[in-house]
Amino acid sequence: MKNEGLIYFVIVILAFLVLGGFYFVFDKLSSLNTEVKNVELNYQLASKGSVTTPAPSTTSTSENGQNNSGNQNPTTPGTSDIVVPTGIIFTVSSTPALQPQSPITITMDNVTKKSDGTIVVTLKVFTSQAGSYSAIDPTNFIQYVSLDSSNQIPTNVSPIFDSMPPKSVVTGTVSFQLDPSKSVIILQVGQGDNPKFYEINFGTGTYKETVIG
Repeated sequence: MKNEGLIYFVIVILAFLVLGGFYFVFDKLSSLNTEVKNVELNYQLASKGSVTTPAPSTTSTSENGQNNSGNQNPTTPGTSDIVVPTGIIFTVSSTPALQPQSPITITMDNVTKKSDGTIVVTLKVFTSQAGSYSAIDPTNFIQYVSLDSSNQIPTNVSPIFDSMPPKSVVTGTVSFQLDPSKSVIILQVGQGDNPKFYEINFGTGTYKETVIG
């Protein structure tokens, strides 16, 4: 009886060994098959190596026939602009569109002249005294002074001035469309009966307060 149990045990062990051997052989065959496929794929790629897709050219031809190298820096827009830094500060009242009205401090940071004659005035608005959202209308306190005709109000105003959060700093612009040949302009700034006038000289890059009358 003991011998039969021992024989049975040996048979089971041998069965496990045979199964393990089959698994080992099967695994080796799978690995070998994968390697063969990889070699075959590499051979196919190598045989097609003579037919390659050309790399994109880094040189393009413009409409006027000039060559533009791809590694050249593109032309930066606005390089012909003339920027005159300014330090003009004044205070206006917010518009009644948003209540309650409050004093608004404005600084004119710079005035830029573009090649097409557009004059862009950069304004920084401080709403530190406002308790709620406020608004301003720059056409009421900044104008281009024409010595030949009536003053001109801005033709374009940043919409950010229509609703400004309290106790914040808001930056926006107003612009005028003028004759590109003008190198000196005068801007009227402020509210009420005592506005101030500033002469902006794009030829020298300077500004100064002036008197009109």
